[in-house]
Amino acid sequence: MGCCASRPSSTNDDMTMTPASVPITSDQNHAASHDVKPATSPSLAPAPKSCNVVDPVGSSIKGGDDEKLRNETMRAGSPKVETWPIQVRLSNAQDVRLTIPASAPFMSIAGLRQSLQPHIDNASSTRIKFIYLGRILPDALLIVPATADTTKNCIRIQKDSVIQAMVSKVQ
Repeated sequence: MGCCASRPSSTNDDMTMTPASVPITSDQNHAASHDVKPATSPSLAPAPKSCNVVDPVGSSIKGGDDEKLRNETMRAGSPKVETWPIQVRLSNAQDVRLTIPASAPFMSIAGLRQSLQPHIDNASSTRIKFIYLGRILPDALLIVPATADTTKNCIRIQKDSVIQAMVSKVQ
């Protein structure tokens, strides 16, 4: 048996198709006698440049530039992430869940300190040092998502990562 149960085959048969080995059907024989081309399957032609395409959201996009259409569809199909969740683990073992911007302008360590102030008792008399992957983070450093392209003066953080916050009292 061959690849299909309806077509018997043997091991010594050659599976290549040559013009001599292809059987002529009655439609092809009829077409050859009347000089009519046999029917072929229609090939897919590219869409005309001025067609209307409907994106998944339902609004109509005027056709033209294929790259523009792909970008519009990609933006409409996948919602853009506006924030990036992180956790800040305080030295008293309390975890605070915060979100940072996923696109520019990014949050700095100083901005993170300000957003953490409401979660700390007596925040005016405390000092906070942030640590990520064993590094003490300076205030000027920007916190960017790991998917961002920015690499200068920033710390790239994975989604749901933990930044440690060492909270101490000022004397």
